Amino acid sequence: MKRWHINTLFGGLVILFVTINLWPSIKRSWVRNSGAVVPSGAHSLAFSDKPARLLSVQGQRRTPPHTVEDAAAYYALVLFPEGRLEEVYDLDNLNDLGHLSVKRWQLWNGDRGGGTDMRIGYDALWQTVEVNSQKYDLRKGNLFVIKYSETLTPTVTQLDTIIHDNRPDEDVTKVFKSRLPDDGLVQSL
Repeated sequence: MKRWHINTLFGGLVILFVTINLWPSIKRSWVRNSGAVVPSGAHSLAFSDKPARLLSVQGQRRTPPHTVEDAAAYYALVLFPEGRLEEVYDLDNLNDLGHLSVKRWQLWNGDRGGGTDMRIGYDALWQTVEVNSQKYDLRKGNLFVIKYSETLTPTVTQLDTIIHDNRPDEDVTKVFKSRLPDDGLVQSL
């Protein structure tokens, strides 16, 4: 084998080794320096006697010049038709590059009930939210309304509003109310 073949092969192996071993730390560094929220936890608020939930992922965002602030990656207002809502299970997976939550809800309306699953994930590297396999760019807004029909089919609406900081539930609910003045269920929260 010629010497340049060996050097090329060796160089390629070195690049491959460095890429494989350093890629996770490169991604973490990119997330921390890009202004994305590095997730540290998830929050869920159940509204009393209302078939609705307010979901969010909180963490910290680095802002220039080298300050760190508490922040929320997204807020999702989940609305169901009339009935009594029970959360059957909630599976969470959290790391410093994102958060994934799979929820199972049971909606009771009189004697009959229906169940539905929802998968919502936050990707800090790409700064996107994925709801039931549909991706949304957080640069267009980090407030979402997920409204279930009578047949428990979800419709997702991304509002063109961004809340950078981590706010109390009441303040976030007020923002949703101001953005959805004609929605009776939202106004009753």
